[in-house]
Amino acid sequence: MRPWITLPTLLLALPLAAQAPEPNSIGVQARLSLPGGNLPDATGSRNAGIGASLQAELHFESVLSLRLLMGADDWRPKGATQNRAVQAYHVGIDVGYFLRDEGRDYVQGPYVMAGLAGYTWAIGADAQSRTTPLRSTKACVDVGFGYRLNPHFDVELKVLAGKVEPNFTANTTSLGITYRF
Repeated sequence: MRPWITLPTLLLALPLAAQAPEPNSIGVQARLSLPGGNLPDATGSRNAGIGASLQAELHFESVLSLRLLMGADDWRPKGATQNRAVQAYHVGIDVGYFLRDEGRDYVQGPYVMAGLAGYTWAIGADAQSRTTPLRSTKACVDVGFGYRLNPHFDVELKVLAGKVEPNFTANTTSLGITYRF
């Protein structure tokens, strides 16, 4: 992860930790994401990418939550050079709705979510038959389904859709595991 993203991430997390309405509201997520749209063409591969995010989750009422997140993802074919890689750095917000409330101190079980994020895309010079690297910042939307296993762990499936430029779509399907501390 680049240094310019680490400091803002920590600054984002500190005030939210002080407002935690639920004991486990700060967490990290690791994910694998399958590229879609023009991403496989850009990297020359359909291999899954890897990513990570820092997340801060706030709960309203008992089943509604708001998640602030900041992270990075990387897609590249095995053994490829940096010129064929695609990276994405994002800051976003997800709204989650838990499908059942069992009256516990914490919510658990299935949930749905939808969100909006700002993505900065870094695409290598050899991707999409380019001669120079591409940098682009665009908004993307996501929807997903998750399951809170216990107060510390979630598993979720998320679909992201966005555009890098008018003729370049960036879609992903990701499977993530979140640990909250």
